[in-house]
Amino acid sequence: MNPRWDMLDEVSRAFVGQRWGVPIWGLAVVAFVVALIGGLWGWQRWTSRGQRAHPMFSFLTLAHQCGLSWRQQWTLFLIARHQGLASPLTLMLSPDTLHHHAGLYQEDISTRRGQRVAGVVSSVEADLFGESQTHRAGS
Repeated sequence: MNPRWDMLDEVSRAFVGQRWGVPIWGLAVVAFVVALIGGLWGWQRWTSRGQRAHPMFSFLTLAHQCGLSWRQQWTLFLIARHQGLASPLTLMLSPDTLHHHAGLYQEDISTRRGQRVAGVVSSVEADLFGESQTHRAGS
């Protein structure tokens, strides 16, 4: 007999033999099912790519509609990233939220940079919430 066929016959017996008990066609079926499920998952992800939420895109759209400059948007992004927020949108919810996170951010940066951030935060506050809330009644 041909030595090549002997080797293939030996490999075939390893798959059908007592060691694994799984015929080679069973492995092919499992591989096909895995490939089919992976393909369907990839196709579903591809077709729904525009339907998933994009917090940064939402932030940029809202910030543009509110008239925030690129510098203000970048500062909000830096504060949100430093604080581990999912999106800078969180900072646009209320003046208290903005001041709380901005204050924590300013503690970790240099004094000079902190002063610049304070100026940008004040302008963001004025643009988003009207008159500056830094001089609230009772403060």
